Amino acid sequence: MNITVIYHSHTGKTRAVVEKISRQLGGNIIEVVPNQQYSTLSAVTKGCYRALTAAADAVTPDQISLTDSDLVVLASPVWAGKPTPVINGALRSISGGEGKRVFVVTTCGDAKSGDQATTLLKIRAYETGMIVVGGETLDKQGVINETAILSLIEKIKAAGESS
Repeated sequence: MNITVIYHSHTGKTRAVVEKISRQLGGNIIEVVPNQQYSTLSAVTKGCYRALTAAADAVTPDQISLTDSDLVVLASPVWAGKPTPVINGALRSISGGEGKRVFVVTTCGDAKSGDQATTLLKIRAYETGMIVVGGETLDKQGVINETAILSLIEKIKAAGESS
């Protein structure tokens, strides 16, 4: 199974989760960063507003090929109850995603807003032609809970093994 993990991490929490996923499952990791970086203040002001309006940032890398991937893990922090504009930009940068299986992961302070963002990210991935095979929200306790992360890894693994 060839896994590609695409993620955005503003504070490092999403990155830490993705690194644990990668250590267990292998695969290619692609960190997506905005071409115009957010400061802590601008993430709260400008970033959250852009997340609320479903804006997509210009990102690096600006082209992400999924041609050789069997399973895609798409991971994002949650800003204002929505996926970040950076991960929205990543979705626009994807080629070869049609028909690819995708598992969505969000990291957040509050599970309720995270669940809303997970649902939106699933919809956005589906709209690009990917097949959504699962999704999980890790709140502020979940991102540091090894049992929760191992459970997430098992769900991703199972999603990758089912065809």
